[in-house]
Amino acid sequence: MQTKVQCCLCGENIDSDNLNPCDIVISSNWDKQVREKNDQFFWVHFECFRDKMHESLRQYLVLDILAED
Repeated sequence: MQTKVQCCLCGENIDSDNLNPCDIVISSNWDKQVREKNDQFFWVHFECFRDKMHESLRQYLVLDILAED
């Protein structure tokens, strides 16, 4: 049985493939010398995340290589 997860950006279910589902991790207080581990993650389609990234940062997203398989 395949678990269904929902994309946090578009709200649609994410079908599993060679790249999806992806997750986005949000870490709070990362710039503090002492911090509590307060991480949270959300499921996302790779394409939704890539499309929402600022164009100047997309060049650093290397997962596109996997999407071509």
